[in-house]
Amino acid sequence: MVDRGDQPVIVRWSEDGRAGWHTVTVARGDEPLVVERLRLADGAQREKIADKIVNATGLPRARIAEQLLQFAAEAVEAERRPDPVPEKPATPANDSFEIGRQELERTPQAVKDEALRMARNPALLDEVYSDLSALGLAGEPELAITCWLVGVSRILAEPLAAVIIGSTSSGKSYLLRLVADLFPPECVLRATQATPQAWFYLAPGSLRHRFVILGERPQGESPEVVDANRAWRELVSEGRLIKAVAVKTADGMATHVITQEGPVAFCESTTKARLLDEDQSRLLLLNSDDSSEQTGLVVTKLFRAAAEPASVDREAILAKHHAFQRMLGQPQVLVPFAPALAGRFPTERPECRRIARHVVAMIRACAVAHAFQRERDGDAIIAEPRDYEVVSGLLEGPAARLLGKSPHASVARLAGAVAKRFGQGDFTTNDAAEAAGVSPRWARQGLRWLAEQGHAEEVEPPRGPRPARWRLTREPASTRVLPNIENLNVRSDFRHSD
Repeated sequence: MVDRGDQPVIVRWSEDGRAGWHTVTVARGDEPLVVERLRLADGAQREKIADKIVNATGLPRARIAEQLLQFAAEAVEAERRPDPVPEKPATPANDSFEIGRQELERTPQAVKDEALRMARNPALLDEVYSDLSALGLAGEPELAITCWLVGVSRILAEPLAAVIIGSTSSGKSYLLRLVADLFPPECVLRATQATPQAWFYLAPGSLRHRFVILGERPQGESPEVVDANRAWRELVSEGRLIKAVAVKTADGMATHVITQEGPVAFCESTTKARLLDEDQSRLLLLNSDDSSEQTGLVVTKLFRAAAEPASVDREAILAKHHAFQRMLGQPQVLVPFAPALAGRFPTERPECRRIARHVVAMIRACAVAHAFQRERDGDAIIAEPRDYEVVSGLLEGPAARLLGKSPHASVARLAGAVAKRFGQGDFTTNDAAEAAGVSPRWARQGLRWLAEQGHAEEVEPPRGPRPARWRLTREPASTRVLPNIENLNVRSDFRHSD
């Protein structure tokens, strides 16, 4: 840490993930000033970043050069440390599959029979949604089933990770809580907030094939936020965490390697319409419904529940679902129609690779959910084309929004309300918020999406308290992204409609 007067300037370095590369971050308070990737051992690169830091902070160049040279020495020393040695796998005492097996043995036969009946139900996903509705969910069947399948994917070698994006009070967290309730305790890890170090110091095995539900993470590019999210990103991407820490021993300082094995299925919620690129590349982007129609469903259900005596056996519903999840085991999944699907998949943008990964993982999760209705090749479940039909129905909207070919329903409503009131005329962010009945913050994010996709333009930027002025160029229209595969004889087993 170096100072200039009473304003602290923090200079730090970290490993970049690639051998020999590092990241140097300079910040004053919460304000990032310089973030640069370089090889600290390269004197010429240190000279260049020293110039940037001096220009950004006004600090003496000699002091900055000395600090960077010290960082280079620390980086060389870090590279000499022994490679991390993975710890032993999770012990049976903390293995979710072993715990599930033991719990299933203690489960009453009547509960297991009911779980097996559900597992063989051709309308399995309808039953899952019906149970969620009985527990208190109103509307949003596709979103609920998508999150449930994300949870089921915890069994896979490469599970899904998703985020629900929506305005404040749109029911995101409530939906996630109800979905998580359908999974037995040994399968779920819930956290309202997690510090950067919290993931490393869980009991060994606590993350292996868990369904992690996390509250809204901080978003931003400050050094503190970057540090807070680094461990999470590694966990989701690599399926494990490895951290080397220095500890005192009787013989002096020693390096201790902490390993947390995954992988995890992951779901969180946020009010941010735009996420950092590092997050978007890892997450399936879902949207909650903030329409007046959805609000009407929620309000009606709340008042109806207040007027009628409770008639739902919550414990029986949860016991059935917990037994069902424990019956699934840890199978592999084969997708024999994948080559035919690949030949028709969109490839025009790099984001299509991300969509393809989500689609394949969701097909496998759907096949696992229907394990008692699918044929097998040895221990492997054989996915059927109808699994893809379910998945394409659930992921078409997220895929189209990711490629900019279809707006979220709330953005479409915003555009429609603005077009109806102002036509091709100018309007402010606040005007748009009033016309659509949303907050100015949400209107601002929606208008930015429309501008990025060529549906609107910012006529005048905001100045102080005065909001930006906008103009619609054309109203957005939906375009299908995921391919149809009718010749594969697909059919759906999720037919719920609200």
